[in-house]
Amino acid sequence: MIRFLFLGLGLGGIYALAGQGLVLVYRGSGVLNFAQGAFAAVGALAYYDLHVRAGLPTVPSVVVALLISGVAGLLMHFLVMRPLRNAPPLTRVIATLGVMVMLQQLGRIVFGSSIRIVPSFLPSKSIDIGGGAAVGLDRFVLLGLAIVVSATLWAVYRYSRFGAITSAVAENERAAQLAGHSPDVIAAVNWALGAMLAGLAGILIAPIAGLDINTLVLLIIPALATAMVARFDSFVGALIASLVIGIAQSEITNYVRAAGWGDAVPFLLVILVLVARGQSLPLRSHVNELLPEIGTGVLRPTRLAVAVAAGVVLILTTPNDWNDALTATTIGAIICVSLVVVTGYAGQLSLAQYAFAGWGGYVASRLAATHGLPFLLALVIGVAAAVPVGVLVGLPALRTRGIHLAIATFGLAYSFQSILFQSVPLTGGLEGTVVNPPTLFGWDIDAVNHPKRYAIVCLVALLLAALVAGNIRRGRSGRRLVAVRGNERAAASLGISVYGAKLYSFALSAAIAGLGGVLLAFQASYVDFSQYNVFNSISVIINTVISGVGFLVGTVLAGANVTGGLTTKIFGSLITSGSINQYVTLALAVLLVPTLVGYPNGLAARIVTLRWSRVRLPTRRAAASDGTPPGDGTPAEALPAEVAQLVASAAASPAVPRRVTPRVLEVQDVSVRFGGVQALGGVSIDVRPGEVVGVMGPNGAGKTTFIDAVTGFNRIGGGTILLDGVRIDGLNARRRARLGIGRTFQSLELFDQLSVLENLRTASDPRDSASYLSDLVVPRRTELTPAARSAIAMFELAGDLHRVPSELPYGRRRQVAIARAIAAEPSILLLDEPAAGLHETETQELSALVRRLVDEWGIGILLVEHDVAMLNRVCDRIVVMDFGKVIATGTPAEIRDDPRVVAAYLGEERHDEPDDERPAGQEQQVREQEVVGDAR
Repeated sequence: MIRFLFLGLGLGGIYALAGQGLVLVYRGSGVLNFAQGAFAAVGALAYYDLHVRAGLPTVPSVVVALLISGVAGLLMHFLVMRPLRNAPPLTRVIATLGVMVMLQQLGRIVFGSSIRIVPSFLPSKSIDIGGGAAVGLDRFVLLGLAIVVSATLWAVYRYSRFGAITSAVAENERAAQLAGHSPDVIAAVNWALGAMLAGLAGILIAPIAGLDINTLVLLIIPALATAMVARFDSFVGALIASLVIGIAQSEITNYVRAAGWGDAVPFLLVILVLVARGQSLPLRSHVNELLPEIGTGVLRPTRLAVAVAAGVVLILTTPNDWNDALTATTIGAIICVSLVVVTGYAGQLSLAQYAFAGWGGYVASRLAATHGLPFLLALVIGVAAAVPVGVLVGLPALRTRGIHLAIATFGLAYSFQSILFQSVPLTGGLEGTVVNPPTLFGWDIDAVNHPKRYAIVCLVALLLAALVAGNIRRGRSGRRLVAVRGNERAAASLGISVYGAKLYSFALSAAIAGLGGVLLAFQASYVDFSQYNVFNSISVIINTVISGVGFLVGTVLAGANVTGGLTTKIFGSLITSGSINQYVTLALAVLLVPTLVGYPNGLAARIVTLRWSRVRLPTRRAAASDGTPPGDGTPAEALPAEVAQLVASAAASPAVPRRVTPRVLEVQDVSVRFGGVQALGGVSIDVRPGEVVGVMGPNGAGKTTFIDAVTGFNRIGGGTILLDGVRIDGLNARRRARLGIGRTFQSLELFDQLSVLENLRTASDPRDSASYLSDLVVPRRTELTPAARSAIAMFELAGDLHRVPSELPYGRRRQVAIARAIAAEPSILLLDEPAAGLHETETQELSALVRRLVDEWGIGILLVEHDVAMLNRVCDRIVVMDFGKVIATGTPAEIRDDPRVVAAYLGEERHDEPDDERPAGQEQQVREQEVVGDAR
C-alpha cells in the first residue's frame, strides 16, 4: 500500500503539471482547453524525434521540445481563439476539441499509431521505503518538480506585476485594456506557458506509460479533474487535487483487479465536485449564451419521399463495397440526429453520444450472442436499455450547464470506455462477442452477405429517427426543450420543468444513439467495441457542428464524414492511402474553426437561409391607416396558416377580457443573504386581486431580489410567503408558477429561437408529461388558450406572431414579454421594470395596459419601476425600499411627500437612523450584490 502511495505521488506530479497549464490558460483567456493533452503529445513527440531519432543530447531536446509546445500554444491563441474571441464559451470549447483532434491525427499520420519506448532521463535508482518495498527515485523527482513549479506559479501570479495584470484581465478585460494592458498579449503568454507545462508533462510521462499518441491526448482527463477541483484558479488546489488523484489511481490499480477503474477515477471525482457545486437554476448574473440557430423540424413529405427514393436507388445501384460506406454514413447520421435532439434542441452539450451508442450495441449484441435473441427483439431492448443510461449521464445537467456539463459528459463517456468497452471479460472474453447473421421478419439482412439489404434497413432506421426528432421539435415537448435551451429561468417562471426537459432530451438522445449503436454492432459478425470510444464522440460533435447542430437536414452530411463513411470512400478512391480516414478526420478538424467563424450556425443553416431568402420578411411597420393590425405588409398567403388565421381573427374581433382565478399574495418578514451581505431584511408586502402595488427605490435597494425571492429564484433566509394563506416558500420556481405566480424580467429573457407565437404557445401549453411520449409519434396541435388569444389582441401582436423577438424593436419586445407572462394566466403578476428603455408614449400605453390587466382580468400586480410618473398613474399603493428594507408604504400622494422617500432618492442624510446601523462599506456591497445577484 505504501509503495503504491509513493508511485501515485509521482504520477500525481505529472498530472499537476498538465493541470497547472489548464489553470494558466483559463486564467489568462477564460478558455477551457480540451487540447491540453494534445499539447502534451506535441512535447513528447518532439522530444522523441530530437533525442531518440536525431540523437540530440537530453537537455537541448527537452528545451527545444518545450519551445515547440509553447509555439503550438501561441498558434492556438492567434489562429483559433483570437478569431473566436467574441464567440460564446461553448463555441470556443468545441474549437479546442477540433484542435485536439487535429493534433492527434497529425501525430498519427507522421509518427504512426504504434507505442514506442522512450528512455527516461530521470534517476533510475530505487529507494527502500521499508517493508521490503522500493520506489524509484524518479517518482520523488517528479513530486519535487511539481511542488517547485506550483510554488513558482503561485508566487509569480500572486506577487509579480504580470500576475496582477493577468488577474485584472480575468476580472474585467475592458477595464484592463483601458489601463493600457493588452488582453491579447496576456492571453498569448499564458497560452504559451500552459502549452509548455503540458509538453513537459508529456515528456515526463512518456517513459512511464510509453509514447502512445492516444494515451498522451487523454492526459486531458486527469488534467481536467485537477483544474476543476481547483476551480481553474488555485495553483495550490490543483497540486493537492492532482496528488490525491494520482494516489487514488495507484491504490485502485493495486486493489481492484477489474480494468479501467483507475482511469475512471479522475472524472468520477469531477462529476461529484460539479454536482456539489452546481445550481439547479442559473443565477441572475448568468449571461445566456448565443446558441446556434435551430430548424423548425418540419419534414416535407414530397421532398422526404424523393430523398428516401434516391437513397434506395443509390443503395441498389452501387457496388457492394460502396454499400458499406452508405451504411456507415446512415448509422453515423442516426447518431448525429441524437445530437441534434440533446444539443441542438435542448442546448445540452454532450460528449457521450458514442457511449450511448455503445451501451445499446453492447446490450443487444450480448443478448443475441449469449441468449440467441432475434435481431429485432435485441434491437428494441438495446434501444430501451440506452434510455436509463441517458438519464444517468443527464443527471449532472440538473446542476451544471455549459462547459461544466461538457466536462461531465466527457468523463462519463470515458468511464464507459475504460470500464466496459475495453474490458475483455465483460465483452465476451478472449473469443469476444460473435453474433449470428441478423434477420428481420424472416428476411436475411446480414451486412456481409447482403450489404444492400442491411443498408436499406439502416436507411429506414434513419428515417424513423428523423421523424421522431422532427415530431418532437414541432410538439409541446419540443417547445419546452427549446425554451430551456434559450433561458432556464424564463422557462421555470412559466411552470416548465427544467429538470424534466433536460432528462427527457438526454433519454431520447440516448435512445436514438442506441439505435445507431445496435446497427453498428450488427454490421459485422464480430462486434468491435473499440469503435465506441470517446474520440468518436468528439468527432461526431465536430461533424454535426460543421453541418448544423440545430438542423436535421445536416445530419446526412455529418454522417458522411464519420469513419468509413461516404467522404472517406470518395477520397479513398482518389487517393491511395491506408490512412485515408485519418486525413478526412484531420481535414474536418481543420475546417471546424473557419466554419465556426464564417458559418456559426452550420452549413445546413446556410442552405436553409438560401432556400428561404426570397421570402424573408422585412422589419415590422406601423399600423395602416385602414385599421389593419401592424405588420410588415406580407400577404396573408405568405404567412403560416395559423398566423394568417390569427391576424384575420384579431382584425375582425376585439379583445375579450380573460378573468383569472383571484388569489392573495402575502410576503411576511422575508430576508435574503448573499454570503455576508444582507440583501433583504424583513420585507413584508401583500398583493390582492385587482390592485397594483408599486415598488420603488434606488438601485441596489433589493427590488429585483425581492421578486426573485417571491418567485422561487432566491432562497430566503427567513420569513414566510403565502398564497391564499398557504405557505409556498418551500416550493421551487416551477411549482410557484403553476400555482399562479407569474413574472417578467429586467432583461426580458424571451426565447429568441422561437417566434412570438411560439413564445406565447409555450407559456399557454398544458404542462402534461404525456406529450413527451405522444409527440414521438404525432405532435398534437394545441390550440391557443383564450388567455393567449386575449393577450395577442390586447397587445396587438397579430402582425408580429411570425417573427422572432430579435427582429422586433425593443419596446415591442417588452410588450411580448408581458404578453407571454399573462398567456400563462397568472393570478399574481410581478413586473420587473417593464418601462425600462421605453419612450414617453410607449410608457403611457403600457400604463393603460397594466390598468386593463387589473380591472378587466382581475390580476394582482406588483410593479417594480423607476418611472415615478408611471407609478403615480397606475398604482393603488406604493412601497418604497432602500437597503433591503421597506421604508415607506402608502398611496401615491402619501409617498410623494414622505421625507424618508425624498432622502432615499436624493441621498440626504437620515438623522433618525443610528450611525452604526449598517457597517461601513456594506451599502456599496448591497447595491453591487443587487445588480449582480451572485453570492461569490
